[in-house]
Parts: sequence; structure tokens; C-alpha cells
Amino acid sequence: MRMFYAAVAAAALWPAAASANGNTASGSANGLNWEASSNVVGQTSTGTVASGGSPLYLAPNPSGYSGVVGLLMTYSTGGQFVCSGSLLTSGKILTAAHCVSDGAWRTPNGVAEGLVRTQVLFQNAASNAADENIYAFPGGVTAIDVAGYNVHGGYTGEVIDQNDIALLTLSQAAPAFAQAYEIYDQGDLTGDQFNVTGYGTRSSVGGQQGTDGGFGLGPSRRRQGDNLYDYRLGDAAFNGFFTDARPNGNQFFGSKASIEYSYISDFDNGTATNSQACRLAAALVAGATAAERTAQATALGFCTNGLGLTEVGIAGGDSGGAAFINGRIASVNSYSLSFGTGFGDFKSGLQSSWGELNGFVPTFIHADFIAGVPEPGTWAMMILGFGFVGGALRRRGKGQLSFA
Repeated sequence: MRMFYAAVAAAALWPAAASANGNTASGSANGLNWEASSNVVGQTSTGTVASGGSPLYLAPNPSGYSGVVGLLMTYSTGGQFVCSGSLLTSGKILTAAHCVSDGAWRTPNGVAEGLVRTQVLFQNAASNAADENIYAFPGGVTAIDVAGYNVHGGYTGEVIDQNDIALLTLSQAAPAFAQAYEIYDQGDLTGDQFNVTGYGTRSSVGGQQGTDGGFGLGPSRRRQGDNLYDYRLGDAAFNGFFTDARPNGNQFFGSKASIEYSYISDFDNGTATNSQACRLAAALVAGATAAERTAQATALGFCTNGLGLTEVGIAGGDSGGAAFINGRIASVNSYSLSFGTGFGDFKSGLQSSWGELNGFVPTFIHADFIAGVPEPGTWAMMILGFGFVGGALRRRGKGQLSFA
């Protein structure tokens, strides 16, 4: 997801361009150029209804979104960052690891150096109905401090990492109005439709411009919409293209992070031209000609032109938010990715415009972690972490409010 920052102010949030951890990455491999960022933009405006935004993307409490929360992280430097999360039936908050960590091995408990406070913001029905800015702490918002962090032991700190997941323990019980969710554990998500939500950056116009320049609206108001999981990076149809190690031991994206079960969706606008997931798949699957490869990708279910007006893409501040199937959490919002306008991105760069890819961490592969069962290697990773405290962490700018 894109990331944004601004001078600290009680109510005003302004977009800029960085990531919660300063996490952005780009590269070139096998003839493909790519860029990614750890960070709900609709087809049309997701601004407030009073300012002309579409009510289609509102996420009202009575419709099941009262357990979707905003996160506010404060650092010893004075910098503040925001993400999204969701309340589990266990009472813990599920979010993306990159919201609170630069890599599980970097510090003894995996928490980012200098992180001194994390607040979880629950919004009641009246505040939500008024579409209030939660980070201005209106009366309808309940803020609860985090008392404990559990970062997945396999999280590397890389932008694309299927272990980008964390659990937060609250210092007191969540408010009674907040709905708690179970996870969706039915296996492979390819082709499944989901509903995604978060408190991220919005757009005054929609997918044509995304959050680019003056079209970006700050995070702080919950939005929702639909999309489809197009495929996972480790799908057998790609014959290891993304996941296989190169001679240097790294996978396609230049790291050793696990990505086999990293799911992606694209932000479709109804045209084949801007269906980046389809065009990318068609370049990778078997076939002697472009037409044959497109036919094969279509047969595999990788080519759709979207869900119409309800289709959305995620943006900065949506990181850690939930994607639901049948009211259960199927994945956690993790990153944005693009292979450029040559593969269907509507605009060059990452600004949540049509064609961009979004990346998700599926919950079914982390069922034990979410249930509190230590995963293989977790304790070893935590012990190893004692030897790596300090210098490799990127530092946040003083007095900045950033949006992951």
C-alpha cells in the first residue's frame, strides 16, 4: 500500500509519499520492471458524501464493520503513523506486521525500534454515521492502548512477504459495540470475491487518478468495496517464475521472503487494457503465441474485467485492514505492486489508480499463529533477534504523521 505523511495536526491529514517503515522497493528481473510499496479507492470519489463522494463506499457499523479499527503508532522521535486492523473473537487485533515492525529478527520482540505507543481506535455508530475523522479523536471514538505485540516470526521486513501479519493485545476489553470476527479458513482463495475495508487514503475522483497529487484525501474515514483474488504468486501455472530462487538465492523480487501464498488482485475498470493481473499472467503461462497465452490465462480464471462500480483498490492507511468472505477475515491488506503501464497500469507509479495490483496475506496459512500456537521456528527467530538490535532499522522523521 502507498504510504503518506504530514505535519502533526489535530484534525488535518495531508498525503505525501513514503511507507510506514520507509518500505518501498523496485527492481528488474527476467525482463520485467516492477515497483512495490507496503501501504479504499473506488471507481468514483470516496470523499465524504457532503463533498460529493459516493455513499456506495461507506462502511457503516450496522453492516458489520464496527470491529474494523484504526491504528495510531507513536515513536520516540515524535513521528506518528497510521494503519488499519480488525478485532478477532480472541479479543486481539489482527493487522499487518509492517505497521509495527521492520522485521521480526531485528529486535528481541520484533517491534520496530522507537515505537513507544500504539493506540487502537474504535468508532461507534453515531461517529461512523457522521463520517468523522477518527484521528481527530471525536467523542464517538474509543482509543485503547496496545499492551503487547506478537509479530510473525517469519516476517522479514520486505515489502512482499506472506508473513506480513501481527497480533496486538489490548490493555482493556474492546467496547461492547465492536463486532469481533473469525478467520476464513477454506483454503485457496484464487477467484474468490471479497469485501475489503480500511481507514486509508481516499480519492476525490476515483481510479482514474487514484491518490495522485491533489486528488488524494487523507486517511481517517472508513471505506469498503469489493474485488477478486486473481491468483497467488506461487500458482503452479507460473512454474516458479516468482518464487524460485535465482543463483544468488533470492526470489524474483530480490529477497528471501516467502511469497508463494501472497495473493494479488488488480483494480479493474471494466477494460482488458487495464487488467494488469490478466496481462501479467498471459506473459507467464504456457503458449506459443500471445493469443494462446491470453486464452490460457483466461481459461485459468486469471482474466476478468472487474465487478463494476463496487470494485475498489486499497491505498495508504488501509494496511492491516481486513478482506472478508462471508463475514470472516480471509486476508490482511499488505502492499501495492505494479509492473508499469506496459502491463495495464493506468498511471505510471503507485497511486492506487486503475490497473494497479494489491497484495494480501491470507489468514488460512496463519491459522495456528492467529490461534496463538507457536509456528515452527518462531522461538528460534525470537532468540536470534537478540543479536540484531539497532542499527539496521530505518528511522522515522521527527514530527511526522505517516500513513501505512
